[in-house]
Amino acid sequence: FPLGTTPVVYTYMDPSANTATCTFNVTVTASADTTPPVVICPGDITVTAAAGATSAIVTWSEPTATDDSGTVNLDSQTYHSGDTLPLGTTGIRYIYSDLAGNRGSCNFFITVEEDTSSVGGITCPDTVIGQEGVSNYFTIGDGSGSNVTGDTYNPPTKILFTGLGGRSATFFFGSYAISGDVGIFTVTVTAAADSGLTGTCTFTMDIR
Repeated sequence: FPLGTTPVVYTYMDPSANTATCTFNVTVTASADTTPPVVICPGDITVTAAAGATSAIVTWSEPTATDDSGTVNLDSQTYHSGDTLPLGTTGIRYIYSDLAGNRGSCNFFITVEEDTSSVGGITCPDTVIGQEGVSNYFTIGDGSGSNVTGDTYNPPTKILFTGLGGRSATFFFGSYAISGDVGIFTVTVTAAADSGLTGTCTFTMDIR
């Protein structure tokens, strides 16, 4: 029977042509659609950004959604494939709905990690013995067997020094120099976040 009300009539007749009828209605109503769309979601994704980068362009396969009504709408999404995402983990969400307003969602996470595979941790000298009133030179290793150079990493802005006790650190033709008052102190050297280097090291400076 179609949706709506349909009358049903039975007619009976005896041999003398006398008739009797039976009439009733059959009503068919649509059941409420309470089934949400079925959404197939991509899995979590991890991508690698270039060394020194703070973000990366990320692409992914779009989710797919189906519904028993045959019609699905994409209501919203927090990001689009091809967007630039920052370092760290970002949640991605898609929301779909059918004609009855039932909703289905897709949630996954994208992690952007900085590439540190091509660089090692910076290395410091053991002890630097110097003299008061002059520049006392030393080098910082870049972790790959070479020294940090101005041509490549533009020190001193990419290498950070702490523990100098008011003394100054400068860079000149491939070497660093610390100058200042007499004293024995521990210098901590840290690679800046955008230097393409990694790590922290320490050494003892003895100015006599």
